[in-house]
Amino acid sequence: MRAAIEREITIEQLEFVWAALDRPTGWACELSGGPIVLGRLTARIDQPVRPGQQHIITAWRLGQDGRKQHSGCTISTTDGELLALSQALWIAPQNPTAFRAMTASADSALSRSSRLTRSGR
Repeated sequence: MRAAIEREITIEQLEFVWAALDRPTGWACELSGGPIVLGRLTARIDQPVRPGQQHIITAWRLGQDGRKQHSGCTISTTDGELLALSQALWIAPQNPTAFRAMTASADSALSRSSRLTRSGR
């Protein structure tokens, strides 16, 4: 079954499926405590997720253990057939202030690099 699914889905399509199984799990977490980062994502794709067709993505919170939050996600057809599912572990940084400063610095460096690339330097 897995080989058949891999033949039906291109790498680019697979990246979109993983993104669809990733992002909703973060939104299902408790976000009022500050930033969280993805620690682990496990997924299972049972059927091809076909581009151009409507799908239903459902995500929910599974629980919390200190700084760790667990959530899940499914992708189904509009008829309710399960196509793929995931489980995620999200972790709140120990020092949210330092984390925000670090990500702001990285964003700034990426922005400078992008401007240099576009200007041909």
